Amino acid sequence: MRHLLLALALSSAWFHNGRLTTPAAKLGVPPDTTPPETTLSNYPTNPTTDRTATFEFASDDPAATFECNLDSAGYSSCTSPKVYSGPLAYGSHTFLVRAIDAALNADNSPASHTWTINLLNQKSMSHDGSDDVVSIGKPSDMNLTPGVSNFTIAMWIKRGEAADFERHFVSKATMDGGAGGTVGVVGGMRDDDAIEALAYGGENTFGGNANGFTHGWHYYGLTLAGPTGLLYLDGHQVGSSFAVGNTAWNTTASWLIGGSRGSTDTSTEVWYPWKGNTDEVTFWSRALTAAEHLELFNNGDPYAPTTHSRAANLIHWYRMGDGDTYPTILDQVGGATGTCQNMAGAANIVSDVPVGLDVLPCVAASGCEQLVADDWDGSSSTWTARVGSNNGTKRGTPTLDYTPNFMGRKSMTISASGACMTMPGDALTASTTRTYEVIMDDWGSATSKYLFARTDGSFVNLANWFYKSSETAFESAIYTSGAGGIWLGAAGQTFTNTASKPVAITITMDLSAPRLTVYRNGTQIYQDTSTSGSFGTATNLAVGIGCRWNQSAVSTEVFGGKYLEFLRHGVELPSGTVSSRLTQFNSLKGY
Repeated sequence: MRHLLLALALSSAWFHNGRLTTPAAKLGVPPDTTPPETTLSNYPTNPTTDRTATFEFASDDPAATFECNLDSAGYSSCTSPKVYSGPLAYGSHTFLVRAIDAALNADNSPASHTWTINLLNQKSMSHDGSDDVVSIGKPSDMNLTPGVSNFTIAMWIKRGEAADFERHFVSKATMDGGAGGTVGVVGGMRDDDAIEALAYGGENTFGGNANGFTHGWHYYGLTLAGPTGLLYLDGHQVGSSFAVGNTAWNTTASWLIGGSRGSTDTSTEVWYPWKGNTDEVTFWSRALTAAEHLELFNNGDPYAPTTHSRAANLIHWYRMGDGDTYPTILDQVGGATGTCQNMAGAANIVSDVPVGLDVLPCVAASGCEQLVADDWDGSSSTWTARVGSNNGTKRGTPTLDYTPNFMGRKSMTISASGACMTMPGDALTASTTRTYEVIMDDWGSATSKYLFARTDGSFVNLANWFYKSSETAFESAIYTSGAGGIWLGAAGQTFTNTASKPVAITITMDLSAPRLTVYRNGTQIYQDTSTSGSFGTATNLAVGIGCRWNQSAVSTEVFGGKYLEFLRHGVELPSGTVSSRLTQFNSLKGY
């Protein structure tokens, strides 16, 4: 009988995760209804580029077991550490873990961690301008119907030469017209430096000679919306929409990255070969909108297109080096593997990738004030300061333009006399320290003009300026005629910039030393410490940005050019700080 009773007791036992548990009520003990607590002690950083994840966790109940849940896939038994070897998808992920005690009480507030996996872009493909291409064959999902199909190519390009020559960086075409050539789709640059798009014989171009496209990386987009083609550069539509042609679809050529075919689809036939780099090449079964191109551009910082709002329409994606083993270029989302042709070898995969130009930040505790062109709408009379309370004020008719040298950044552009910006609140004394920084997209061709100036027009009060006296010479000075003609500065100093080139000018000063130092792109080009006498004092004057502002009107000496940023610091920045601040600028400006 005892054996029978024991069997009945076992039959009402509870099992959980392979462990025998006995209901407390059977033993006359009040049931345990208190859930255990769960804590996470190790988890991925946020954000990260690591596509694996490791989690370590524990509970206040040492006998507890655990269940894990990644991205709402459902809970399952797990132990610490929990490792996901991946590769996990790019984008956002959420991990949950809960402890469960012997009474089957589960933590009703699981420990959680959310993090984002970003694209790690370290490699691009270099093309020698002779015959280097990547062939991706003839994927059936890229057989287009001229005038009907919706389709987009989006990629990153960097030109490797300044000389005029027609080059193609993506194509599905045979270009030998005399041998029955057919232009399907082509993206490239013309021999007049214009960016171009061809579709079924229709063509659109944007820019031309001295348009700045020789500098650094750019996002290129070609969208076909049925009978209409649109061209995008750095997230912005450029030029007008254009009517695509009506030629028959090209069935001869493979899709190529880095050139076009001649008359046959053989590796030895490469026409208009690209000289430069290509990276993150994508093809979409959708006519991406302007907003969707801007999203993909991402301020000049490539990211995983699988996290784009239209990722469902992404049909092919080539990293152009990252994760690839020469000569194979993997298709990250489709099955059309790319093959390198005519290249020297793995050396064509290089460490040169797109990086957007971030805004030059203020230096901490420097009393910095900052104007950034992206913060101005182009029509308002007020240019709202990003840092500080002194806003810029529009004088005359400066305009807001897109700046092709720096991937999507905008510039305050001065092209007319009597036009500039002013910034108030600059009071100099004999003991003042100060730093001025001007970041320009285009140095401009005008001479005998002021880049910036703080003066009352008659120089009775203490004044300072940077003045372009010729294409290769400048003067910068701190001066007052009201204190004996004291002058600290330079005239006719050599300057090696030229028109249509980006430049960063930095001027630091310590009037008590005294010392005036001028930097071009972070490199010191002049310093003056030789003066005598007293500078006296000055009233609070406004600074003219792009002109000499006499506190009531713009002088005729308007500098011109395209201004991305103007910064004013209340300290004399050390030379090391000036140089290190411009590292990213120097890597992008194209010298």
